[in-house]
Amino acid sequence: MTRNDFESLFLPVLENAGYDLVDLKLSSQNRKMLIQIFIDHAGASGTDANSGITFDDCEKVSSILGECLDREAPELDGYLLEVSSPGIDRILKKEKDFNRFAGSQVKVKLKQPVEGTKIFYGEIVKCEDGVLYLTGNQIFRLSDTAEVRLHYSEEDIFKKK
Repeated sequence: MTRNDFESLFLPVLENAGYDLVDLKLSSQNRKMLIQIFIDHAGASGTDANSGITFDDCEKVSSILGECLDREAPELDGYLLEVSSPGIDRILKKEKDFNRFAGSQVKVKLKQPVEGTKIFYGEIVKCEDGVLYLTGNQIFRLSDTAEVRLHYSEEDIFKKK
């Protein structure tokens, strides 16, 4: 099965359970397929840490997706399934995610260097029509990015409330 096959299989199941698929990674571990799923609550908005994914969410989704795989992909002879939250440095891929986190700092890795570098930092202004706008007049086509992640300084992470 390909990444697209897994996404097609998982998306309706996750949507029905009230979750969004943030990312999916496939690899191999001990000759078994490793399927890593990163989830968030469907329709989550803002950056409220109290609305994050819990261990119970991961356990619930793991059970649901495990049953789905056993039923729909019996050809998978053993697999490892990991379900987790996207984390504090979550990857951003969809326009709705960039706009959800507008005002947040990100680290952008490009596929090809621009002015000698592939790494850029900035604050999200907006994302529309496949183009990401960051502060400092930094503009990137999403198709040119290898990865975009939220980026917090230690001060931001550990600051007192």
